[in-house]
Amino acid sequence: MVKERLGTCQVKGDVLQYVATFKARLGAAWQVACNNLAGAKERMKRQFDRTAVSRSFAVGDRVLMLLPVGVVLPQSEDEGENLYTPPEPVSARVENTRALEQLGKQLSYLTAVQRQDALELVASHPVLFKDRPGLTPLAIHDVETASAEAIKQHPYRFPPHKKKQVAEEVAFRCPMPECFAGA
Repeated sequence: MVKERLGTCQVKGDVLQYVATFKARLGAAWQVACNNLAGAKERMKRQFDRTAVSRSFAVGDRVLMLLPVGVVLPQSEDEGENLYTPPEPVSARVENTRALEQLGKQLSYLTAVQRQDALELVASHPVLFKDRPGLTPLAIHDVETASAEAIKQHPYRFPPHKKKQVAEEVAFRCPMPECFAGA
């Protein structure tokens, strides 16, 4: 159908002539698409307006109004209506800068002297309390392990010596057979 409306394409001739005819054919295709879209919109509106009921409201009536989230920008000739949505709100994630700016409020449970000492301590170590946390040579966390041997066992199962300990503890805590669910 579109091919019939646009006509046939003949590639013979100059490149400039081909580009000019291609541009004209593209404009014609755009026009056909716009006409088809307008017809489809009219049909959809007719279909959905069949069940519409006209209502009239008086002053003081309670009405639920659904407002758009964004703002519709003026329509330009090249584009359709553009919906401008406001930028997303700032994340609730706490950053070091914001936390350190409000440090006085966060330390309100301390006495005035303690709060002042804490604020001076933070101000005296800018390397530790910077915007982007990172590595520091001033604080070290060292974990020592006595034996670094890897223990290989099937997950969720006891090793034999642990199984024996558990059995002894169960027997000690519950010596009567009616304590067991299986008995």
